[in-house]
Amino acid sequence: EAYQVPTVLFISKLDRPEADLVRCVDEIRQTLSSAAIPYDISSEAFWEEAALLDEGLMEAYLAGEEGLEKQVAALVGQRRFFPILGGSALTGEGVPTLLNALADLLPTDYESKEAEPFAARVFQLRHDQR
Repeated sequence: EAYQVPTVLFISKLDRPEADLVRCVDEIRQTLSSAAIPYDISSEAFWEEAALLDEGLMEAYLAGEEGLEKQVAALVGQRRFFPILGGSALTGEGVPTLLNALADLLPTDYESKEAEPFAARVFQLRHDQR
């Protein structure tokens, strides 16, 4: 929290028979933040719950506006929304969804730097026995 890093949560091992996503989400919300919401933009329940986090998002949602995903991404960047995704890292289940969510919710500024000349720092580490 001190560094204000946007946070996306991934609950793994959901392929196990004893896995309980609902219980995990409840624990996260009680322990960490009530702004942690399972991320599913195709779900009406997600949008209703996300709209409660921000007045501007609420107004846009109720008005049926387009582009709500950008507003949600802004909330992630401001650490006012913590998306929860789930799956199994071992089997790869849910990983593509996680990667898509990261791309959508945590935009980069790479495109703005394409016109700049390439620059890099190269370091070589060497261990000498002496």
